[in-house]
Amino acid sequence: MALCQFTPLTDARADWVSAGLTDLSIRALVRTPSGMRFAAAGEGLYRSLDGGANWTRFETDQFGDSFTAITHPDSNLLFVSAEMGTFRSKDDGESWTKSGEDIGGTYSLAVAPNRDIYASGGFGTFRSTDRGLSWSPLESSPGSFTDGLAIDPDGRVFLRSIFGAFMRSTDQGANWTMLNPSPEYPTTHSVSPVTGTLLVGTQVFAPGSWEVLRSSDHGDSWQSVKSAVGSMDAVHFLRNGEALIGAGPGLVLHSTDDGLTWRPLSAGIPPALQIDCFSEIQGALFAGMRFGGLWREAQFLVSAPQAAPATPEGLRLTATPSQFSSRTSLRFELPGPAAVSLDVFDVQGKRVERVAEGDFSAGPHVIGLEVQTLPAGLYFARLSAGARNATVRLLILR
Repeated sequence: MALCQFTPLTDARADWVSAGLTDLSIRALVRTPSGMRFAAAGEGLYRSLDGGANWTRFETDQFGDSFTAITHPDSNLLFVSAEMGTFRSKDDGESWTKSGEDIGGTYSLAVAPNRDIYASGGFGTFRSTDRGLSWSPLESSPGSFTDGLAIDPDGRVFLRSIFGAFMRSTDQGANWTMLNPSPEYPTTHSVSPVTGTLLVGTQVFAPGSWEVLRSSDHGDSWQSVKSAVGSMDAVHFLRNGEALIGAGPGLVLHSTDDGLTWRPLSAGIPPALQIDCFSEIQGALFAGMRFGGLWREAQFLVSAPQAAPATPEGLRLTATPSQFSSRTSLRFELPGPAAVSLDVFDVQGKRVERVAEGDFSAGPHVIGLEVQTLPAGLYFARLSAGARNATVRLLILR
């Protein structure tokens, strides 16, 4: 593997600070709807009732080696996976039941857009359609010791095997296609909840170098977007589509353009630490370290993605292409004459360009959008026509 030249840049901020659970190996951090926080660690499962100021360990053997924790959308259910299996709580950890007697040690959990839950680990990969009350084995998945479940907005499931395979299912795990992002060993991956872009981190163990590859077509083709000497520990997409790399020694990189380009965000992290996971809690960014506890980037604010409202009947806005480098065409059709405004917003909700404004006649319209002055990243075009609105997502590439 040919390595790109890597030159450290000046960090944008220097505010990573320790956030507790010192010296533990933090693998996952979640917040339940009631506001309680749970940290899954190699040393057990921990809960905070006061926003992370204080933590209490669950003194039970079932959580002795915890791998991940997730909450289930549209419910108050919490799931924790550990060496002894997957456990389910509906009362913020006051009581637990084992979720699936046959699934054994579980390394990874994920919830699909249709609310099915997937679990992978030492005994293979399983799916639950009833919020973890029962599980069905995915017989065609590649055997035991699977990890790293990630599911895109259209329900495609991506999975790693600890033996080096990387695969995709488009039919809820009934069948799997082997993907080949790199001849090197895949150690981590993540999928954007906004665009579906896939990032895979790979590792060369001797002499010790890593590479991150990006796919915008669900794993059919790949491009290298970053590489360096060191260890590859984590890639992670935030809910607003921004992305993070956690690599050793003590390196955090941040992307605001769907994983195409990266800038350092490491200042304050001791260089000896390895980043095992990232999490966002109420807009704040956290990193879980291997034998280094929990860290927080104090000034980082995760902005919510701009949700596209339901398009009213008779008004639809499209962009062709929706991923572009310099120009796209915005198309819409009006059911009747209307006063129209067409604007472009960034992911923070700030208007960056007024594309069109005035009285438009009924019928189809096409307006060109030039974006040479806008930086790469995710944007939204919003059409207002009288009392009606329509929105389309735009991804500017450079």
